[in-house]
Amino acid sequence: MNFAKTGERRTGRFNMTPMIDVVLQLIIFFMYTSTFASMVRTPVDLPKQLGERELSRDSAPIVVDITHDGRVLVAGVESDLAELRRIVRAEGEERHGGDMGQVKVLVRADRGAEARHVNVVVRTLTGAGVRRWTTGSESVGETGGN
Repeated sequence: MNFAKTGERRTGRFNMTPMIDVVLQLIIFFMYTSTFASMVRTPVDLPKQLGERELSRDSAPIVVDITHDGRVLVAGVESDLAELRRIVRAEGEERHGGDMGQVKVLVRADRGAEARHVNVVVRTLTGAGVRRWTTGSESVGETGGN
């Protein structure tokens, strides 16, 4: 049974409400994750050095900050050396199947931090089995800056 009048054409309609909801959810997600990513960076007065031109994008490293007074912060949260070791080992187990040689760590030491604090952190990392760690510096131009 067709109750439509003869000669009337039914046009299909597309409901935009679910699509708008999904787009708004994506916008909220990306706004949240972008602010969370910027919160991980602790303000550290890094030494000025020429750095690498291309950064490796294959996997994000664990960021370890060392403040001028020797405090160790992992991903922006103050941690002791035992906690650092636990985080590094968990990263190796979770992402690399226990292969600690694949874990990457970025050590960002404040310019005013004593070298002994950096040495302690590096010894902790190598003791946990990390073989790939790099140091962070503030990038300067080709001429080396002022």
